[in-house]
Amino acid sequence: MPNPERTAMSTVTLDAIEAVELADILEYFIERLDVLADQGLATFLFVQCSPYNIDDLRADTARLIDRLHTTQLSP
Repeated sequence: MPNPERTAMSTVTLDAIEAVELADILEYFIERLDVLADQGLATFLFVQCSPYNIDDLRADTARLIDRLHTTQLSP
């Protein structure tokens, strides 16, 4: 069951270019984290964040990217 505190969304207005740039930045960020994870270093970033971990971050980021790509954007 999703945690309502983590899934609550506010309305944010982005133009199309900003949304695409934000999605690109998030995708790049996750790719860099995956490089760290492959080296066994990503867990150090989440030591103080228990129970939130890299898989949670990947899922949250993927959901946000999906929302950015599927939301009707203003020009």
